[in-house]
Amino acid sequence: MNRHEVGFKQYSCFHKWQAFVRATEDSGYYNWPRYENEARDEMPTTDHPFYAGKGRIYFDNLSRPRQGDWDVDWARRNFKYDCNKPYYHEAHHIIPDSILQATLVKVLGGPGGSPELVLTARNMLLEQSYNINHKLNMVLLPMNPHVAKVLNLPIHRQPGHPDHRTYRTLVASLLQGDFAAALKDAVDHKSPKPGDLKSKLEGHAKPLYMQIVEGGYASLEDMAMAVF
Repeated sequence: MNRHEVGFKQYSCFHKWQAFVRATEDSGYYNWPRYENEARDEMPTTDHPFYAGKGRIYFDNLSRPRQGDWDVDWARRNFKYDCNKPYYHEAHHIIPDSILQATLVKVLGGPGGSPELVLTARNMLLEQSYNINHKLNMVLLPMNPHVAKVLNLPIHRQPGHPDHRTYRTLVASLLQGDFAAALKDAVDHKSPKPGDLKSKLEGHAKPLYMQIVEGGYASLEDMAMAVF
């Protein structure tokens, strides 16, 4: 139910590892020949802050990839220990942890609810083994706009913007309906149904994932605005 910040470990609750695992299962979105055309042409040199270079996170140039250089591959270091290997990237929570927590408190702890109901719902989700950091809720996204364009994947966050507010608002609107139903269920039957709530959360993650990876080169903000 919470985000874990630790060294790169193969834990089911470590979001970066789970995002890598998810990417290996859908490697066609990342691996050769996805970037084959880019290997034929030099990437432009710019002063864009989200280009990665050797020994530092930000640099003004990213070398032209050869076959395999950008692949999500168990045998390679890519996407594991460094956020700039092979290019600057981030692991995105499809349902952000902060939005899940805030919506739980807003709906189940608001009018008609109680702090005890929030705690009950959290405990029940844990009993049902809901894991917000599991691969089902993760997707690996580039932060480099040129790489995003090459791979035809959305940028996780736009340069100069620390958050993706429209996307977060979209997810919050989906979750509010789920928790409102849980609140009604608690009023009518004295307790929410955790299995139903878990399946709803995971049910949102699946179509959102497809909208993200099939959304093309834009950003999560643009994708969310299109959905709205």
